Order: sequence, then structure tokens, then C-alpha cells
Amino acid sequence: MRFIVDFMLGKLARELRILGFDTIYVRATDRDEILRKALAEKRILLTRSHAFPKREDILVINSEYVKEQLKEVMSTFKLKPKPFTRCLVCNTLLQSVKKEAVKGKVPFFVYQNHDNFGYCKKCDKFYWEGSHYKNMLERLKGG
Repeated sequence: MRFIVDFMLGKLARELRILGFDTIYVRATDRDEILRKALAEKRILLTRSHAFPKREDILVINSEYVKEQLKEVMSTFKLKPKPFTRCLVCNTLLQSVKKEAVKGKVPFFVYQNHDNFGYCKKCDKFYWEGSHYKNMLERLKGG
């Protein structure tokens, strides 16, 4: 399932990426432009705006709070998370890298305390299952 998230839901876009969902975030405010992009890329549009046409590939999010927004998307589409698989910045799929490859490229404490790392070739960023990941799992459990 692929999403396009409009300018009203930037935090939701990040949360969906943390969970491994293909999610692009658009800052554009032109509704026609957003809808064209969604249709061209066969993405489900997530928005808070009621000005879009009523369609099954557009979900108007009701809540102002990201935790509730995420629950709404997860339950509406019956999503199964694949955490730690996408870059939070650019949405690119992460490559798994060996621990030895990140030595000197991540903080020493991180290197000492984690074994699994992902790498975004496009952004040249490394990821690990740190507090964002653990907090997200707690939020999904309702904590």
C-alpha cells in the first residue's frame, strides 16, 4: 500500500515511514496538483481537508493528534507494520548493513549497543532500532 500525505499531516508521514509504509509527503497546497500526483502514482491520499472529492482512494483524517491519526490509518487499511525498512527523510528502502560497516559512522554508544543497522544510499544516513522505534511499538500497542 502506497500513500501520499498532504501538507497538513507531516508528522503522520514520518510515523508511517517508521512503520515501513511507502509514504511521500507533499508540501504543495494546490489540491489539484496533489490529486494528480496521487492518481499518477497510484497512491492513497491522506488529508485533513474535506475539499477533496469523496473517493475510496482518499482518506480524510479526523483527528488532530498523530497517535490517533496513525491508529485511524492502520485500522482503516488493516496494515501490518514492517518497521525499520524505509528512510524517514526520503522514503527510500533501507539496505541492511553489517555492524562492522558502521563503525566510526554512528555514535560510539550506538555502535556498542546495537547490532542491526539500515542504510539509506540516497541520504547517506544510517538507522538503528533506537528510541523512535521502541516508542512507535509502544504507541501501536496502545501505550
